[in-house]
Amino acid sequence: MACQTSTTDQQESSEISQPSTEPQNPKKALYYAALLGTKDEAPKAIQRLLSQINNDHASCPYELVFRIHSDQGGEFMNRELDQFCLERGIHKTSTAG
Repeated sequence: MACQTSTTDQQESSEISQPSTEPQNPKKALYYAALLGTKDEAPKAIQRLLSQINNDHASCPYELVFRIHSDQGGEFMNRELDQFCLERGIHKTSTAG
């Protein structure tokens, strides 16, 4: 499993104009990933990633992951992952197809 932080830089303008409505702090995003040997490892890997995300941000007063969106691949559409998400109030959505 891996975690990556990405920062979006904001551009500064030398012109004097209306105050900017954009936030002054750069936006940060965390990316979590798991390397799989086979697709059948996906449900357990997803469960570990979701648990890791919530553990990493345990000081937040709310659940961080509330929806998972995927294609309709079998590694995402199975009872094991459905039950895991249901128990944690995570809404699963998928692409049409």
